Amino acid sequence: MTIRMPSSSANEREPLLRHEDSDSIDHQSGQLPPFRLSKLARYCLLLSFLLELSNNVLAVPLISLFERAICEAYFRKNAQDTLSLSLPIDEVSCKLPPIQSELAKLRGWKGFFETLSGTPLTRPSVAQIWTHLTHKSLIGGFSSWSHS
Repeated sequence: MTIRMPSSSANEREPLLRHEDSDSIDHQSGQLPPFRLSKLARYCLLLSFLLELSNNVLAVPLISLFERAICEAYFRKNAQDTLSLSLPIDEVSCKLPPIQSELAKLRGWKGFFETLSGTPLTRPSVAQIWTHLTHKSLIGGFSSWSHS
């Protein structure tokens, strides 16, 4: 990229910055060159997609297992006789409001702890780091100048 200083003969429509590489914007049509990902970026995106897919595929059976365990515990606690404990529990019986309420509470806590465990692994954005560094250097720079 070359920077031209404006001269008296410069045209207002002529760009001040000229790109010498082939991937620059075509000023006549105003179009950008086609966006292409590297092979490594494609593999990373594919891996991320497959991991998310496997995580979401596991969610349905896990919820079903939670519901079954809560349902069995509910009927074990509220059973009047020992004969009803030996009978299998049908799925419709597990849709009672107290069982579904407990399942919703369990899913909420599960989501909370999954989010909590991932929170320290997140990193601040570049803009936040830049703002922090420039603010710190400006404040530090001004305070050090005023004391000398």
